[in-house]
Amino acid sequence: LAFTLWPDSSDSQARANLRNLFYTLRQTLPNADTYLAADSMTLQWRTDADYVLDVAAFEAALSEAQTAVSTSDKITHLETAVAFYKGDLLPGNYDDWIIPRREELRQAYLDALHQLVTLLEQQQDFRAASRYSQRLLQHDPLDETAYVHLMRLHALSGDRAGVRRIYETCLAALRRELDVEPGPTTQAAYEQLLRLEMPLTAVSLPESEPVQQPPATMPPRPRRLPTPATPFFGREAELAHLAELLADPTCRLVTIVGPGGIGKTRVALETAVGHQPVFADGVAWVSLNALQTPEQLAAAMADALHYRLSGAGDAEAELLHVLAAKELLLVLDNFEHLLDAADFLLRIVGEATAVKLLVTSRQALELQQEWRFDLGELPIPDAQASESWANNSAVQLFIQSARRAASAVTLAETDYPAIAHICRLVGGMPLGIELAASWARLLSCTEIAEEIEKSLDFLTVTLRNVPPRHRSLRAVFDYSWGLLTPVEQQILVRLSLFEDGFTREAAAQIATADLPQLSVLADRSLVQRTAVGRYNLHNIVRQYASDHLQADPLAYRETAVQHSRYYLHWLTEQDAVLRGPGQKDGLTAV
Repeated sequence: LAFTLWPDSSDSQARANLRNLFYTLRQTLPNADTYLAADSMTLQWRTDADYVLDVAAFEAALSEAQTAVSTSDKITHLETAVAFYKGDLLPGNYDDWIIPRREELRQAYLDALHQLVTLLEQQQDFRAASRYSQRLLQHDPLDETAYVHLMRLHALSGDRAGVRRIYETCLAALRRELDVEPGPTTQAAYEQLLRLEMPLTAVSLPESEPVQQPPATMPPRPRRLPTPATPFFGREAELAHLAELLADPTCRLVTIVGPGGIGKTRVALETAVGHQPVFADGVAWVSLNALQTPEQLAAAMADALHYRLSGAGDAEAELLHVLAAKELLLVLDNFEHLLDAADFLLRIVGEATAVKLLVTSRQALELQQEWRFDLGELPIPDAQASESWANNSAVQLFIQSARRAASAVTLAETDYPAIAHICRLVGGMPLGIELAASWARLLSCTEIAEEIEKSLDFLTVTLRNVPPRHRSLRAVFDYSWGLLTPVEQQILVRLSLFEDGFTREAAAQIATADLPQLSVLADRSLVQRTAVGRYNLHNIVRQYASDHLQADPLAYRETAVQHSRYYLHWLTEQDAVLRGPGQKDGLTAV
């Protein structure tokens, strides 16, 4: 015991400290022998004495809440628990043994407050829910999620002035402490809550009235969101745009579209976390990677909602009945192999009017109700603007990923040119950056860049908890390649010959790609529209397709000949323009 309390002291000094502390304790306690049992080798608290230990009472109440059947009992036990929590455990003590225990109890307290807010909101006791939300903010005055939840409670009570007051408090706190504005999710939630149709008078239950008795069983709540495996960098504009879409009452289905490895899942997760307090029933996350058929979708959604399907009758109809009673954001991650299930999403949009859908897919769903959000790469470091590299989100992602792969590795400013070059080589693709950074434990940044220039196959990782199709960039594009028809594969391969973009006419003449075929490749995030009349392939996509083209010498030769003939003929046609009054336009076109 002495060593635990004073690990840095000598044995004799630690024992002396313990004797002094024991003396002080005996002087402080009334009838000390009632509570303490001690001899030369033993010091023990008498558990049979008449006392209350706040930590034990706190944890006992939490345990009772966890096993409670009715909502009213659960609320009672949670309120008892939080009443025992008067502050962090021994806040002046920073010894190693106390810090994990203090944080464990603090997190349990915050979780209990969150549960109380949710349960009381379901009971429409908005006044009590607001009171506990305020306690959350007392522990973290900069928690934007807590501010959004509190604004929502005021909105449900019909208190627009309260919504504005809470937002202004949030705004002032962030400006004062961090010199920043509220995030896009907070701003969008504020604007959305002000637009809600609210009663003129508050609808919260008076303090004196008992809370309405709930049904014996609680309605299903979504499972916890996945814990992000990596930090989040940049994407402020993208998050703000998604927040605007989700705040739009006419927007019910948003699809984040982009090639594999571009960061769709991570952006969706960041959006989901920020929107948990915006929706009364929270956010449900449905990972679709393991699903093989569209028929499995309803069961996967039910599992995410913590709802057990009866197994009798139409699973989709049963799930729709559950969703119809919810105000929820439903996130469906990796939908591209389940496109035949898109009609079920239409049924959700039509019948569950307070549910919004956020989908990630390598391919658009091609639904009239769909709002498509194309996700691009991270900003690529400008080779001529080295002063901006340290603040570039792609560079920051590489540095953080390298530190995670090899904590002993120290990256300095002298590494920035090579890091920026790596980010350009992978075209700002987050997965490519993370795969490249994983080699920092063995290679210098310059060596990593050199290996990437040699082969796409260098970008691979063997981590067990990384999905197989994300363990290498080649695996990512092998998956997308398998979704194409042979004709679409042939067109993509030929388009890889263009080094820096192409026009529709050039694609038609050299790759035999008509507009519908070009549109299909664009819908699958393999072709990007870069400017009016021009298209491009992402650098990594082009490299992958080029490997396929060069594996067929005959196809490569034929495509190269077509390419040369087309541009030779095109330049010949420009001759008259270059010699006439339109010379400037002609040079621009060339």
